Amino acid sequence: MKERVLSTLEKIINTPEKDPKLIEELAKHCQISPEKLQERAHRLLRSILHQYSDFSVGTIDSFMHRVVKTFAYDLHLPISFSVELKKENLLEQAVDAVIDRAADDSLIEAMLRGCAETRSD
Repeated sequence: MKERVLSTLEKIINTPEKDPKLIEELAKHCQISPEKLQERAHRLLRSILHQYSDFSVGTIDSFMHRVVKTFAYDLHLPISFSVELKKENLLEQAVDAVIDRAADDSLIEAMLRGCAETRSD
């Protein structure tokens, strides 16, 4: 992702004729001239390269994971929580949790028995 940011800035600075539509759209969006856009891209690229260790790029998912992890205690989550993104794993964990609770919860047990009886009919 960092490489894409840097290469796009470099393209804006050095080869605007190769992708004039990109320059036009960005300049229009920023409400500045294409020349001003190139100047800002040059300053930004120089700043990033001089302070590269401070340059951080990530997905919104990774950002939100860091935020939630920071506030895990306040959110009443275990400090070592993990995020599961696979639907099959989530479904399996949910079913396991329901079955575990069935031993202590008569309503869940009755519902599970009702489902089993319906299937056998």
